[in-house]
Parts: sequence; structure tokens; C-alpha cells
Amino acid sequence: VSESGSNTEVGCIMKLVEDGQTSMSKTQILADKAVYYRTFIAIGAAVLTCIGWWVAGDSAGFILERIVTVLVIACPHALGLAIPLVTAISTTKAAKNGLLVRKRMALEAARNIDVVLFDKTGTLTKGEQGVVDVIADDTTRFLALAAALERESEHPKAAAIVDYADRKK
Repeated sequence: VSESGSNTEVGCIMKLVEDGQTSMSKTQILADKAVYYRTFIAIGAAVLTCIGWWVAGDSAGFILERIVTVLVIACPHALGLAIPLVTAISTTKAAKNGLLVRKRMALEAARNIDVVLFDKTGTLTKGEQGVVDVIADDTTRFLALAAALERESEHPKAAAIVDYADRKK
């Protein structure tokens, strides 16, 4: 073992996931600003409610009821909690499925992607090399020969060929 702790591959992946979860997107920054200003609007509406019902001559209990109602309805915390929660959940689910998001702004910008190119090794869908199909005049003979040639190789593609041949018997 040449590395330990945070210097290992797993440690580096964990750091990437942590960085992705702590970075803020433009949407989250905008939501934070909206919550900040909406808090003052909610408090202002509650003060105006208090003044209005006080001038109208209602009781303190009635006025308090109306103030609480206004604060609950106008409370910006739902917005302030929802957006960071959604982004945290989305980056966590993405990481669990093998997609590391280093910066949330990049994830947000991904909605503008219109072309995606993949290699054709098969590692994208299953995370391992594999044979999907064999087209040959004599598939059984072809697989037997290919497996015999690749059986002693340590290459991942060779192992995939041998595994496929073994499954096909």
C-alpha cells in the first residue's frame, strides 16, 4: 500500500462528493437572496396586520392570531429550505449512481447540453466490460476460439470475452 487516508482513490472520491454537496448553484444563491428579502416582507406584513387590527379595536388574542397566521403564510423558510434540500438530495443520489458533481453550477448548466458522446466499451452502462452480441457464421465455434485465445489474458476485454463464452457454454 503506497497511500492511506484521504490520499487513496476512495478518499479522493469522497472529497469530490463533499465538495459537490457544499458548492452552491446560482439557483440556491438566488433563493437565499429571495428568502432574505421575503423575511422582511413577512415581518412588515405582520406589523401592518397588528396595526390594522389594533386600530380596528380588536382584542389582543384576536390580533395575535392574525399576526401568527400572516407569518405562517408569508414565511419564506419553505423556499429557503426546499432548494438546498433538493440540490443536496440530487447530488447525493447522483453520487450513489456513479455521477460525481464537483460543482453544482456545472450540474445546473448541464440542462443546456445538446450533444453527449460516449466511448463504446460498455463500461458506461454496467461499470464493467462486456460482450453484447456475436455475429458470425458459426457463433459457437467463433466463441470457443476467441475464449481459448483470451483465457490466459488479464486484459478486461479478454475477461469479458471469456465470461460471455462461459455463459453461452
